[in-house]
Amino acid sequence: MAQEYKKWHVGIIGAGASGLVNLKTLMEKGFTGECWEMQTGLGGVYLSTYQQAQLTTSNLSVTFSDYSHGDESIPRMYMANEYRDYLKGYSDHYGLTPFLHFQKKVQKVEKSAEGEKYNLIVECLQSGETTTYTYDKIIVCTGANTTASIPCWPGQENFKGQIVHSSVYDSPEDFRGKRVCLIGVGESGSDIAGLVSKVASASVMVKRGKHGHIVNRYQIPPLPVLKGSAVDQRPWPSDLDTNRSHYCIPRWAGPTIGTARARGQGMRGDATGDAVMSKTSRMNGSQNTHGFAIFGTKNDSFVKAIVYNGLELKPSLDRIDGQDLHFEDGSVFENCDAIILNTGYRMSFPFLEEICPDFCACPDVRSLWKHSFHADLGTDVMFSGFARPAFGALPPCSEMQARYISMLLTGERVLPPKDVQLKLTELEAEQEMWQYDGAAKRVKGLVDFLLYMDGMAEVIGCYLNFWRMLHLLVTNPRVWHAVNFSPIGGVQYRLYGPDAKNQYAKQALSASLCSRFPDRYVLMAWSWFFWIFGKMGVYFCTRSGSGLEYRKAAVFADAKKRYGWTPLSGIEA
Repeated sequence: MAQEYKKWHVGIIGAGASGLVNLKTLMEKGFTGECWEMQTGLGGVYLSTYQQAQLTTSNLSVTFSDYSHGDESIPRMYMANEYRDYLKGYSDHYGLTPFLHFQKKVQKVEKSAEGEKYNLIVECLQSGETTTYTYDKIIVCTGANTTASIPCWPGQENFKGQIVHSSVYDSPEDFRGKRVCLIGVGESGSDIAGLVSKVASASVMVKRGKHGHIVNRYQIPPLPVLKGSAVDQRPWPSDLDTNRSHYCIPRWAGPTIGTARARGQGMRGDATGDAVMSKTSRMNGSQNTHGFAIFGTKNDSFVKAIVYNGLELKPSLDRIDGQDLHFEDGSVFENCDAIILNTGYRMSFPFLEEICPDFCACPDVRSLWKHSFHADLGTDVMFSGFARPAFGALPPCSEMQARYISMLLTGERVLPPKDVQLKLTELEAEQEMWQYDGAAKRVKGLVDFLLYMDGMAEVIGCYLNFWRMLHLLVTNPRVWHAVNFSPIGGVQYRLYGPDAKNQYAKQALSASLCSRFPDRYVLMAWSWFFWIFGKMGVYFCTRSGSGLEYRKAAVFADAKKRYGWTPLSGIEA
Protein backbone atom coordinates (compact mmCIF):
# COMPACT_ATOMS: atom_id res chain seq x y z
CA MET A 1 0.00 0.00 0.00
CA ALA A 2 1.16 3.52 -0.73
CA GLN A 3 0.01 4.73 2.70
CA GLU A 4 -1.66 3.56 5.89
CA TYR A 5 -5.45 3.36 6.07
CA LYS A 6 -7.92 2.92 8.88
CA LYS A 7 -8.56 -0.71 9.81
CA TRP A 8 -12.35 -0.74 9.67
CA HIS A 9 -14.43 -3.29 11.57
CA VAL A 10 -17.15 -4.54 9.21
CA GLY A 11 -20.45 -6.30 9.87
CA ILE A 12 -21.67 -8.57 7.08
CA ILE A 13 -25.30 -9.66 7.01
CA GLY A 14 -25.54 -13.08 5.37
CA ALA A 15 -23.06 -15.95 5.08
CA GLY A 16 -23.81 -17.27 1.62
CA ALA A 17 -21.32 -17.05 -1.24
CA SER A 18 -21.50 -13.23 -1.27
CA GLY A 19 -20.95 -12.87 2.46
CA LEU A 20 -18.02 -15.29 2.42
CA VAL A 21 -16.17 -13.63 -0.44
CA ASN A 22 -16.63 -10.18 1.09
CA LEU A 23 -15.28 -11.37 4.44
CA LYS A 24 -12.29 -13.05 2.80
CA THR A 25 -11.47 -10.02 0.63
CA LEU A 26 -11.69 -7.63 3.59
CA MET A 27 -9.44 -9.84 5.72
CA GLU A 28 -6.85 -9.91 2.92
CA LYS A 29 -6.69 -6.12 3.21
CA GLY A 30 -6.19 -6.25 6.96
CA PHE A 31 -9.74 -5.40 8.03
CA THR A 32 -11.73 -7.28 10.66
CA GLY A 33 -15.30 -8.46 10.22
CA GLU A 34 -18.01 -10.97 11.05
CA CYS A 35 -20.85 -12.64 9.14
CA TRP A 36 -24.30 -13.03 10.68
CA GLU A 37 -26.45 -15.78 9.19
CA MET A 38 -30.01 -16.92 9.97
CA GLN A 39 -29.50 -20.47 8.77
CA THR A 40 -27.72 -23.32 10.51
CA GLY A 41 -24.67 -23.40 8.25
CA LEU A 42 -22.97 -22.27 5.08
CA GLY A 43 -24.60 -22.35 1.69
CA GLY A 44 -27.18 -19.58 1.56
CA VAL A 45 -30.07 -20.61 -0.66
CA TYR A 46 -28.39 -23.96 -1.34
CA LEU A 47 -28.59 -24.97 2.33
CA SER A 48 -32.38 -25.18 2.45
CA THR A 49 -33.10 -26.18 -1.14
CA TYR A 50 -34.98 -29.26 -2.30
CA GLN A 51 -33.56 -32.74 -2.70
CA GLN A 52 -31.72 -33.40 -5.99
CA ALA A 53 -31.11 -29.67 -6.51
CA GLN A 54 -28.33 -29.03 -9.01
CA LEU A 55 -26.64 -25.82 -10.12
CA THR A 56 -27.19 -24.55 -13.65
CA THR A 57 -23.72 -23.03 -14.06
CA SER A 58 -20.55 -25.10 -14.21
CA ASN A 59 -17.59 -24.97 -11.85
CA LEU A 60 -15.67 -22.99 -14.50
CA SER A 61 -17.88 -19.98 -13.86
CA VAL A 62 -19.50 -20.36 -10.44
CA THR A 63 -16.30 -20.80 -8.43
CA PHE A 64 -14.24 -17.93 -7.07
CA SER A 65 -11.17 -16.60 -8.81
CA ASP A 66 -8.56 -17.97 -6.41
CA TYR A 67 -9.90 -21.27 -5.10
CA SER A 68 -10.93 -24.43 -6.93
CA HIS A 69 -10.90 -28.19 -6.60
CA GLY A 70 -8.59 -28.40 -9.61
CA ASP A 71 -11.35 -29.78 -11.83
CA GLU A 72 -11.23 -27.18 -14.63
CA SER A 73 -10.47 -29.82 -17.28
CA ILE A 74 -13.63 -31.79 -16.43
CA PRO A 75 -16.27 -29.10 -15.92
CA ARG A 76 -19.64 -30.05 -14.53
CA MET A 77 -22.63 -28.72 -12.65
CA TYR A 78 -22.29 -29.24 -8.90
CA MET A 79 -25.12 -30.71 -6.92
CA ALA A 80 -26.26 -28.40 -4.11
CA ASN A 81 -24.42 -30.42 -1.44
CA GLU A 82 -21.21 -30.36 -3.52
CA TYR A 83 -21.41 -26.59 -3.82
CA ARG A 84 -21.91 -26.31 -0.06
CA ASP A 85 -18.77 -28.42 0.36
CA TYR A 86 -16.95 -26.06 -2.00
CA LEU A 87 -17.96 -23.05 0.11
CA LYS A 88 -16.90 -24.85 3.30
CA GLY A 89 -13.52 -25.63 1.72
CA TYR A 90 -13.17 -21.97 0.72
CA SER A 91 -14.04 -20.85 4.25
CA ASP A 92 -11.56 -23.26 5.85
CA HIS A 93 -8.81 -22.46 3.33
CA TYR A 94 -8.93 -18.74 4.06
CA GLY A 95 -9.59 -19.04 7.80
CA LEU A 96 -13.07 -17.52 7.71
CA THR A 97 -14.92 -20.07 9.85
CA PRO A 98 -14.27 -18.47 13.28
CA PHE A 99 -15.94 -15.28 12.07
CA LEU A 100 -19.18 -16.89 10.90
CA HIS A 101 -22.15 -16.81 13.29
CA PHE A 102 -25.11 -19.03 12.46
CA GLN A 103 -28.74 -19.03 13.60
CA LYS A 104 -28.39 -15.32 14.25
CA LYS A 105 -30.97 -12.97 12.73
CA VAL A 106 -30.24 -9.28 12.27
CA GLN A 107 -33.36 -7.51 13.48
CA LYS A 108 -32.23 -3.94 12.94
CA VAL A 109 -29.39 -1.72 11.75
CA GLU A 110 -29.20 1.67 13.43
CA LYS A 111 -26.79 4.55 13.86
CA SER A 112 -24.71 4.24 17.01
CA ALA A 113 -24.64 6.91 19.68
CA GLU A 114 -21.31 8.20 18.32
CA GLY A 115 -22.95 8.79 14.93
CA GLU A 116 -19.96 7.44 13.00
CA LYS A 117 -20.69 3.76 13.55
CA TYR A 118 -23.60 1.35 13.15
CA ASN A 119 -25.25 -1.01 15.62
CA LEU A 120 -26.52 -4.42 14.59
CA ILE A 121 -29.26 -5.73 16.86
CA VAL A 122 -28.93 -9.50 16.49
CA GLU A 123 -31.37 -12.13 17.74
CA CYS A 124 -30.14 -15.60 18.61
CA LEU A 125 -32.72 -17.92 17.05
CA GLN A 126 -31.95 -20.65 19.58
CA SER A 127 -32.35 -18.66 22.78
CA GLY A 128 -34.39 -15.67 21.62
CA GLU A 129 -31.91 -13.27 23.22
CA THR A 130 -30.87 -10.09 21.41
CA THR A 131 -27.38 -8.58 21.47
CA THR A 132 -26.03 -5.35 20.00
CA TYR A 133 -22.78 -5.30 18.01
CA THR A 134 -21.10 -2.16 16.70
CA TYR A 135 -19.31 -1.79 13.35
CA ASP A 136 -17.72 0.92 11.27
CA LYS A 137 -19.22 -0.36 8.01
CA ILE A 138 -22.04 -2.70 7.00
CA ILE A 139 -22.30 -4.96 3.95
CA VAL A 140 -25.71 -6.48 3.17
CA CYS A 141 -25.31 -9.93 1.58
CA THR A 142 -28.75 -11.43 2.28
CA GLY A 143 -29.44 -12.18 -1.38
CA ALA A 144 -32.71 -11.89 -3.23
CA ASN A 145 -34.02 -15.30 -2.09
CA THR A 146 -35.17 -14.40 1.40
CA THR A 147 -38.89 -13.56 1.11
CA ALA A 148 -41.07 -15.88 -0.93
CA SER A 149 -43.30 -14.24 -3.53
CA ILE A 150 -46.81 -15.62 -3.01
CA PRO A 151 -49.35 -14.60 -5.69
CA CYS A 152 -53.11 -14.65 -5.09
CA TRP A 153 -55.99 -15.52 -7.41
CA PRO A 154 -59.77 -15.11 -7.11
CA GLY A 155 -61.19 -18.08 -5.25
CA GLN A 156 -57.88 -19.11 -3.72
CA GLU A 157 -59.26 -18.89 -0.19
CA ASN A 158 -61.72 -21.70 -0.98
CA PHE A 159 -59.12 -24.06 -2.49
CA LYS A 160 -59.15 -27.26 -0.42
CA GLY A 161 -55.89 -28.64 -1.75
CA GLN A 162 -52.30 -28.01 -0.83
CA ILE A 163 -50.43 -24.82 -1.84
CA VAL A 164 -46.65 -25.05 -1.49
CA HIS A 165 -43.95 -22.53 -2.40
CA SER A 166 -40.71 -23.88 -3.86
CA SER A 167 -38.87 -22.52 -0.81
CA VAL A 168 -40.45 -25.27 1.31
CA TYR A 169 -40.73 -27.94 -1.39
CA ASP A 170 -38.59 -30.94 -0.49
CA SER A 171 -39.35 -34.08 -2.47
CA PRO A 172 -41.58 -35.21 -5.37
CA GLU A 173 -42.76 -38.13 -3.22
CA ASP A 174 -45.06 -35.72 -1.40
CA PHE A 175 -47.08 -35.46 -4.63
CA ARG A 176 -47.14 -39.07 -5.78
CA GLY A 177 -50.47 -39.99 -7.39
CA LYS A 178 -51.83 -36.43 -7.13
CA ARG A 179 -53.07 -33.96 -9.70
CA VAL A 180 -50.58 -31.11 -9.53
CA CYS A 181 -50.39 -27.60 -10.98
CA LEU A 182 -46.98 -25.92 -11.07
CA ILE A 183 -46.82 -22.12 -11.39
CA GLY A 184 -43.69 -20.58 -12.95
CA VAL A 185 -41.11 -21.72 -15.51
CA GLY A 186 -37.83 -20.61 -13.99
CA GLU A 187 -34.92 -22.92 -13.30
CA SER A 188 -36.27 -24.30 -10.02
CA GLY A 189 -39.70 -24.59 -11.61
CA SER A 190 -38.27 -26.57 -14.49
CA ASP A 191 -36.43 -28.95 -12.18
CA ILE A 192 -39.39 -29.45 -9.87
CA ALA A 193 -41.73 -30.01 -12.82
CA GLY A 194 -39.39 -32.67 -14.17
CA LEU A 195 -39.37 -34.48 -10.83
CA VAL A 196 -43.04 -34.13 -9.87
CA SER A 197 -44.45 -35.02 -13.31
CA LYS A 198 -42.85 -38.47 -13.03
CA VAL A 199 -44.88 -39.40 -9.95
CA ALA A 200 -48.05 -37.27 -10.27
CA SER A 201 -51.18 -38.76 -11.82
CA ALA A 202 -51.54 -35.58 -13.91
CA SER A 203 -49.62 -32.31 -14.05
CA VAL A 204 -49.85 -28.90 -15.68
CA MET A 205 -47.40 -26.01 -15.69
CA VAL A 206 -48.46 -22.37 -15.84
CA LYS A 207 -46.33 -20.06 -17.97
CA ARG A 208 -46.86 -16.43 -16.98
CA GLY A 209 -45.75 -14.51 -20.06
CA LYS A 210 -42.64 -15.92 -21.72
CA HIS A 211 -40.56 -18.73 -20.32
CA GLY A 212 -36.83 -18.14 -20.04
CA HIS A 213 -34.56 -18.98 -22.93
CA ILE A 214 -34.23 -22.75 -22.54
CA VAL A 215 -30.78 -24.30 -22.54
CA ASN A 216 -30.12 -27.79 -21.26
CA ARG A 217 -27.38 -28.18 -18.65
CA TYR A 218 -25.25 -30.46 -20.78
CA GLN A 219 -24.77 -30.94 -24.49
CA ILE A 220 -23.18 -33.68 -26.58
CA PRO A 221 -20.45 -32.10 -28.72
CA PRO A 222 -21.97 -31.50 -32.17
CA LEU A 223 -18.79 -32.83 -33.78
CA PRO A 224 -16.44 -35.59 -32.60
CA VAL A 225 -13.53 -34.14 -30.62
CA LEU A 226 -10.11 -35.74 -30.54
CA LYS A 227 -8.48 -35.92 -27.10
CA GLY A 228 -5.08 -37.45 -27.54
CA SER A 229 -5.65 -40.48 -29.73
CA ALA A 230 -9.26 -41.08 -28.65
CA VAL A 231 -12.54 -39.46 -29.62
CA ASP A 232 -14.03 -37.51 -26.69
CA GLN A 233 -17.82 -37.58 -26.77
CA ARG A 234 -18.50 -36.70 -23.12
CA PRO A 235 -21.36 -34.28 -22.55
CA TRP A 236 -20.03 -30.83 -21.74
CA PRO A 237 -21.73 -27.97 -19.90
CA SER A 238 -23.72 -25.65 -22.10
CA ASP A 239 -22.23 -22.64 -20.34
CA LEU A 240 -19.00 -23.20 -22.28
CA ASP A 241 -20.80 -20.90 -24.70
CA THR A 242 -21.05 -18.10 -22.12
CA ASN A 243 -17.69 -16.82 -23.30
CA ARG A 244 -16.15 -13.71 -24.84
CA SER A 245 -16.27 -14.93 -28.43
CA HIS A 246 -20.05 -14.98 -28.09
CA TYR A 247 -20.72 -12.21 -25.60
CA CYS A 248 -18.57 -9.52 -27.22
CA ILE A 249 -20.96 -9.04 -30.12
CA PRO A 250 -23.57 -6.23 -29.98
CA ARG A 251 -26.68 -7.16 -28.07
CA TRP A 252 -28.96 -6.30 -30.97
CA ALA A 253 -27.40 -9.22 -32.89
CA GLY A 254 -28.89 -11.65 -30.38
CA PRO A 255 -32.06 -12.45 -32.38
CA THR A 256 -30.05 -13.34 -35.48
CA ILE A 257 -27.72 -15.65 -33.61
CA GLY A 258 -30.53 -17.07 -31.50
CA THR A 259 -32.66 -17.84 -34.57
CA ALA A 260 -29.77 -19.46 -36.42
CA ARG A 261 -28.82 -21.62 -33.45
CA ALA A 262 -32.42 -22.58 -32.72
CA ARG A 263 -32.86 -23.74 -36.30
CA GLY A 264 -29.60 -25.67 -36.19
CA GLN A 265 -30.61 -27.25 -32.90
CA GLY A 266 -34.01 -28.20 -34.31
CA MET A 267 -32.49 -29.72 -37.43
CA ARG A 268 -30.04 -31.72 -35.36
CA GLY A 269 -32.80 -32.89 -33.04
CA ASP A 270 -34.96 -33.98 -35.99
CA ALA A 271 -32.03 -35.74 -37.64
CA THR A 272 -31.02 -37.65 -34.52
CA GLY A 273 -34.55 -38.31 -33.27
CA ASP A 274 -33.96 -36.23 -30.13
CA ALA A 275 -37.52 -35.13 -29.35
CA VAL A 276 -36.47 -32.92 -26.43
CA MET A 277 -33.94 -31.01 -28.53
CA SER A 278 -36.51 -30.48 -31.27
CA LYS A 279 -39.16 -29.36 -28.79
CA THR A 280 -36.74 -26.95 -27.08
CA SER A 281 -35.87 -25.41 -30.44
CA ARG A 282 -39.52 -24.89 -31.34
CA MET A 283 -40.38 -23.42 -27.93
CA ASN A 284 -37.52 -20.91 -28.05
CA GLY A 285 -38.29 -20.10 -31.66
CA SER A 286 -42.01 -19.58 -31.08
CA GLN A 287 -41.36 -16.70 -28.68
CA ASN A 288 -38.19 -15.48 -30.46
CA THR A 289 -36.05 -15.63 -27.33
CA HIS A 290 -32.29 -15.55 -27.11
CA GLY A 291 -29.69 -15.27 -24.37
CA PHE A 292 -29.25 -11.49 -24.69
CA ALA A 293 -32.84 -10.44 -24.06
CA ILE A 294 -34.35 -12.62 -21.35
CA PHE A 295 -33.30 -14.59 -18.29
CA GLY A 296 -32.13 -18.14 -18.87
CA THR A 297 -33.94 -21.33 -17.95
CA LYS A 298 -30.70 -23.27 -17.94
CA ASN A 299 -32.16 -26.73 -17.77
CA ASP A 300 -34.70 -28.49 -19.95
CA SER A 301 -36.32 -30.68 -17.29
CA PHE A 302 -39.80 -29.30 -17.92
CA VAL A 303 -39.39 -29.86 -21.68
CA LYS A 304 -38.54 -33.51 -20.99
CA ALA A 305 -41.61 -33.64 -18.76
CA ILE A 306 -43.76 -32.35 -21.63
CA VAL A 307 -42.31 -34.86 -24.08
CA TYR A 308 -42.20 -37.94 -21.84
CA ASN A 309 -44.39 -37.41 -18.75
CA GLY A 310 -47.50 -35.75 -20.14
CA LEU A 311 -46.93 -32.35 -18.54
CA GLU A 312 -49.20 -29.73 -20.13
CA LEU A 313 -48.17 -26.10 -20.55
CA LYS A 314 -50.89 -23.57 -19.69
CA PRO A 315 -51.19 -19.76 -19.87
CA SER A 316 -51.77 -17.63 -16.76
CA LEU A 317 -54.15 -18.84 -14.10
CA ASP A 318 -57.37 -16.79 -14.13
CA ARG A 319 -59.26 -18.06 -11.08
CA ILE A 320 -59.78 -21.00 -8.74
CA ASP A 321 -63.22 -22.55 -8.38
CA GLY A 322 -63.16 -25.13 -5.60
CA GLN A 323 -60.70 -27.75 -6.83
CA ASP A 324 -60.88 -26.59 -10.46
CA LEU A 325 -58.30 -24.23 -11.95
CA HIS A 326 -59.44 -21.96 -14.79
CA PHE A 327 -56.84 -20.57 -17.18
CA GLU A 328 -56.86 -17.50 -19.42
CA ASP A 329 -57.39 -19.57 -22.58
CA GLY A 330 -60.61 -21.00 -21.15
CA SER A 331 -59.19 -24.43 -20.33
CA VAL A 332 -59.76 -26.06 -16.94
CA PHE A 333 -57.63 -28.37 -14.79
CA GLU A 334 -60.17 -30.26 -12.72
CA ASN A 335 -59.85 -31.79 -9.26
CA CYS A 336 -56.45 -30.29 -8.53
CA ASP A 337 -54.85 -31.69 -5.37
CA ALA A 338 -51.83 -29.40 -5.07
CA ILE A 339 -50.40 -26.15 -6.41
CA ILE A 340 -46.63 -25.67 -6.32
CA LEU A 341 -45.57 -22.02 -6.52
CA ASN A 342 -42.28 -21.66 -8.37
CA THR A 343 -42.85 -17.92 -8.27
CA GLY A 344 -39.51 -16.78 -6.96
CA TYR A 345 -38.83 -14.25 -4.27
CA ARG A 346 -39.07 -10.54 -3.61
CA MET A 347 -36.41 -8.35 -2.11
CA SER A 348 -36.95 -7.28 1.47
CA PHE A 349 -34.70 -5.38 3.88
CA PRO A 350 -36.80 -4.79 7.02
CA PHE A 351 -33.67 -4.37 9.16
CA LEU A 352 -32.68 -1.28 7.12
CA GLU A 353 -35.95 0.64 7.46
CA GLU A 354 -34.44 3.17 9.87
CA ILE A 355 -31.33 3.71 7.71
CA CYS A 356 -32.89 4.03 4.24
CA PRO A 357 -36.72 3.99 4.51
CA ASP A 358 -37.39 5.11 0.93
CA PHE A 359 -35.29 2.29 -0.55
CA CYS A 360 -36.82 -0.31 1.78
CA ALA A 361 -40.37 0.78 0.93
CA CYS A 362 -39.85 -0.27 -2.70
CA PRO A 363 -36.45 -1.95 -3.02
CA ASP A 364 -34.97 -1.89 -6.50
CA VAL A 365 -31.26 -2.65 -6.71
CA ARG A 366 -31.11 -0.82 -10.06
CA SER A 367 -31.26 2.36 -8.00
CA LEU A 368 -27.89 1.34 -6.54
CA TRP A 369 -24.74 1.99 -8.53
CA LYS A 370 -23.36 -1.36 -9.68
CA HIS A 371 -26.29 -2.87 -7.73
CA SER A 372 -24.18 -2.12 -4.63
CA PHE A 373 -23.91 1.55 -3.64
CA HIS A 374 -26.68 3.80 -2.39
CA ALA A 375 -25.99 7.43 -3.31
CA ASP A 376 -26.81 8.65 0.23
CA LEU A 377 -25.01 5.89 2.14
CA GLY A 378 -21.69 5.80 0.31
CA THR A 379 -19.40 3.20 1.85
CA ASP A 380 -21.23 3.15 5.19
CA VAL A 381 -23.86 0.59 4.17
CA MET A 382 -23.18 -1.36 0.98
CA PHE A 383 -24.85 -4.24 -0.84
CA SER A 384 -23.36 -7.34 -2.47
CA GLY A 385 -24.95 -10.31 -4.20
CA PHE A 386 -27.77 -8.49 -5.98
CA ALA A 387 -26.44 -8.69 -9.56
CA ARG A 388 -28.09 -11.76 -11.08
CA PRO A 389 -26.79 -12.57 -14.60
CA ALA A 390 -29.29 -13.71 -17.23
CA PHE A 391 -26.66 -16.26 -18.23
CA GLY A 392 -23.60 -16.78 -16.09
CA ALA A 393 -23.16 -17.01 -12.32
CA LEU A 394 -23.83 -14.67 -9.41
CA PRO A 395 -20.79 -15.50 -7.18
CA PRO A 396 -18.21 -14.00 -9.61
CA CYS A 397 -20.26 -10.77 -9.69
CA SER A 398 -20.24 -10.72 -5.90
CA GLU A 399 -16.50 -11.31 -5.87
CA MET A 400 -15.92 -8.32 -8.16
CA GLN A 401 -18.12 -6.23 -5.85
CA ALA A 402 -16.12 -7.47 -2.87
CA ARG A 403 -12.82 -6.53 -4.51
CA TYR A 404 -14.08 -3.03 -5.27
CA ILE A 405 -15.57 -2.58 -1.78
CA SER A 406 -12.26 -3.53 -0.16
CA MET A 407 -10.41 -1.04 -2.39
CA LEU A 408 -12.87 1.70 -1.46
CA LEU A 409 -12.29 1.03 2.23
CA THR A 410 -8.51 1.18 1.83
CA GLY A 411 -8.71 4.35 -0.24
CA GLU A 412 -7.27 2.68 -3.33
CA ARG A 413 -10.48 3.74 -5.04
CA VAL A 414 -12.96 6.53 -4.40
CA LEU A 415 -16.67 6.47 -5.18
CA PRO A 416 -17.79 8.97 -7.82
CA PRO A 417 -19.33 12.25 -6.63
CA LYS A 418 -23.03 11.83 -5.87
CA ASP A 419 -24.37 13.45 -9.05
CA VAL A 420 -21.94 11.42 -11.18
CA GLN A 421 -22.91 8.23 -9.37
CA LEU A 422 -26.60 8.92 -9.96
CA LYS A 423 -26.00 9.55 -13.67
CA LEU A 424 -23.96 6.36 -14.09
CA THR A 425 -26.63 4.40 -12.23
CA GLU A 426 -29.29 5.83 -14.51
CA LEU A 427 -27.34 4.90 -17.67
CA GLU A 428 -26.65 1.34 -16.54
CA ALA A 429 -30.25 0.81 -15.43
CA GLU A 430 -31.48 2.17 -18.76
CA GLN A 431 -29.23 -0.32 -20.57
CA GLU A 432 -30.54 -3.25 -18.53
CA MET A 433 -34.16 -2.23 -19.03
CA TRP A 434 -33.61 -1.78 -22.78
CA GLN A 435 -31.85 -5.10 -23.15
CA TYR A 436 -34.14 -7.25 -21.02
CA ASP A 437 -37.40 -5.36 -21.50
CA GLY A 438 -40.21 -7.09 -19.57
CA ALA A 439 -37.91 -9.57 -17.83
CA ALA A 440 -35.99 -6.76 -16.12
CA LYS A 441 -39.20 -5.48 -14.51
CA ARG A 442 -39.85 -8.84 -12.88
CA VAL A 443 -36.24 -9.77 -12.01
CA LYS A 444 -34.87 -6.63 -10.38
CA GLY A 445 -31.26 -7.77 -10.23
CA LEU A 446 -31.01 -9.00 -13.83
CA VAL A 447 -27.73 -8.03 -15.52
CA ASP A 448 -25.72 -8.90 -18.60
CA PHE A 449 -22.85 -11.03 -17.26
CA LEU A 450 -19.99 -9.72 -19.41
CA LEU A 451 -21.14 -6.10 -19.38
CA TYR A 452 -21.41 -6.21 -15.60
CA MET A 453 -18.11 -8.02 -14.99
CA ASP A 454 -16.20 -5.76 -17.37
CA GLY A 455 -17.87 -2.72 -15.84
CA MET A 456 -16.63 -3.78 -12.40
CA ALA A 457 -13.19 -4.54 -13.84
CA GLU A 458 -13.10 -1.02 -15.25
CA VAL A 459 -13.33 0.58 -11.80
CA ILE A 460 -11.12 -2.02 -10.12
CA GLY A 461 -8.39 -1.63 -12.74
CA CYS A 462 -8.24 -5.24 -13.98
CA TYR A 463 -10.15 -4.76 -17.25
CA LEU A 464 -8.87 -6.90 -20.12
CA ASN A 465 -8.40 -4.09 -22.61
CA PHE A 466 -6.95 -4.38 -26.11
CA TRP A 467 -3.31 -4.04 -25.00
CA ARG A 468 -3.61 -6.61 -22.24
CA MET A 469 -5.31 -9.06 -24.59
CA LEU A 470 -2.61 -8.48 -27.18
CA HIS A 471 0.08 -9.04 -24.55
CA LEU A 472 -1.63 -12.27 -23.54
CA LEU A 473 -1.87 -13.45 -27.15
CA VAL A 474 1.85 -12.91 -27.69
CA THR A 475 3.10 -14.26 -24.37
CA ASN A 476 0.66 -17.10 -23.67
CA PRO A 477 -1.63 -18.11 -26.59
CA ARG A 478 -3.16 -21.00 -24.60
CA VAL A 479 -4.39 -18.67 -21.86
CA TRP A 480 -5.55 -16.14 -24.46
CA HIS A 481 -7.59 -18.90 -26.11
CA ALA A 482 -9.14 -19.86 -22.77
CA VAL A 483 -10.03 -16.25 -21.98
CA ASN A 484 -11.94 -16.07 -25.24
CA PHE A 485 -13.51 -19.54 -25.39
CA SER A 486 -13.95 -20.79 -21.82
CA PRO A 487 -16.85 -19.51 -19.68
CA ILE A 488 -16.54 -15.98 -18.34
CA GLY A 489 -15.45 -16.18 -14.72
CA GLY A 490 -13.67 -14.25 -12.03
CA VAL A 491 -10.32 -15.93 -12.70
CA GLN A 492 -9.94 -13.96 -15.96
CA TYR A 493 -9.81 -10.78 -13.90
CA ARG A 494 -6.84 -11.99 -11.86
CA LEU A 495 -4.42 -11.81 -14.80
CA TYR A 496 -3.68 -8.07 -14.59
CA GLY A 497 -4.24 -5.10 -12.31
CA PRO A 498 -4.60 -4.71 -8.54
CA ASP A 499 -4.58 -7.92 -6.49
CA ALA A 500 -3.69 -9.98 -9.56
CA LYS A 501 -2.89 -13.65 -8.96
CA ASN A 502 -1.23 -14.15 -12.30
CA GLN A 503 0.29 -17.60 -11.90
CA TYR A 504 -2.83 -19.12 -10.35
CA ALA A 505 -5.02 -17.56 -13.05
CA LYS A 506 -2.81 -18.82 -15.87
CA GLN A 507 -2.72 -22.32 -14.42
CA ALA A 508 -6.51 -22.48 -13.97
CA LEU A 509 -7.23 -21.02 -17.42
CA SER A 510 -4.71 -23.32 -19.13
CA ALA A 511 -6.55 -26.31 -17.68
CA SER A 512 -10.04 -25.02 -18.56
CA LEU A 513 -12.14 -26.76 -21.17
CA CYS A 514 -13.10 -24.38 -23.98
CA SER A 515 -16.21 -24.05 -26.16
CA ARG A 516 -16.56 -26.52 -29.01
CA PHE A 517 -19.46 -24.89 -30.81
CA PRO A 518 -18.73 -25.05 -34.56
CA ASP A 519 -19.44 -21.31 -34.95
CA ARG A 520 -17.18 -20.10 -32.13
CA TYR A 521 -14.53 -18.65 -34.45
CA VAL A 522 -17.17 -17.08 -36.68
CA LEU A 523 -18.66 -15.34 -33.66
CA MET A 524 -15.23 -14.14 -32.61
CA ALA A 525 -14.59 -12.73 -36.09
CA TRP A 526 -17.87 -10.82 -35.87
CA SER A 527 -16.90 -9.60 -32.40
CA TRP A 528 -13.68 -8.15 -33.77
CA PHE A 529 -15.49 -6.65 -36.75
CA PHE A 530 -17.95 -4.82 -34.52
CA TRP A 531 -15.19 -3.87 -32.08
CA ILE A 532 -13.31 -2.05 -34.85
CA PHE A 533 -16.39 -0.13 -35.93
CA GLY A 534 -17.31 0.53 -32.30
CA LYS A 535 -13.91 2.14 -31.77
CA MET A 536 -14.60 4.30 -34.81
CA GLY A 537 -17.59 5.78 -32.98
CA VAL A 538 -20.49 3.69 -34.34
CA TYR A 539 -22.72 3.43 -31.25
CA PHE A 540 -24.59 0.30 -32.26
CA CYS A 541 -21.36 -1.59 -32.87
CA THR A 542 -20.58 -1.46 -29.16
CA ARG A 543 -21.27 -4.56 -27.09
CA SER A 544 -24.19 -2.95 -25.29
CA GLY A 545 -25.82 -2.18 -28.60
CA SER A 546 -26.95 1.19 -27.23
CA GLY A 547 -23.68 3.09 -27.03
CA LEU A 548 -23.52 2.66 -23.25
CA GLU A 549 -19.72 2.64 -23.34
CA TYR A 550 -19.58 6.04 -25.08
CA ARG A 551 -22.23 7.56 -22.85
CA LYS A 552 -20.40 6.43 -19.72
CA ALA A 553 -17.12 7.74 -21.15
CA ALA A 554 -18.74 11.16 -21.57
CA VAL A 555 -19.83 11.12 -17.90
CA PHE A 556 -16.31 10.09 -16.85
CA ALA A 557 -14.80 12.92 -18.89
CA ASP A 558 -17.16 15.44 -17.31
CA ALA A 559 -16.41 14.09 -13.81
CA LYS A 560 -12.69 14.43 -14.41
CA LYS A 561 -13.11 17.98 -15.62
CA ARG A 562 -15.37 19.11 -12.77
CA TYR A 563 -14.12 17.03 -9.83
CA GLY A 564 -10.83 15.48 -10.90
CA TRP A 565 -12.45 12.06 -10.42
CA THR A 566 -11.77 9.06 -12.66
CA PRO A 567 -12.80 5.41 -12.19
CA LEU A 568 -9.28 4.69 -10.91
CA SER A 569 -9.07 7.65 -8.52
CA GLY A 570 -7.51 6.76 -5.17
CA ILE A 571 -4.24 6.59 -3.31
CA GLU A 572 -2.81 4.12 -5.84
CA ALA A 573 -3.79 6.13 -8.92
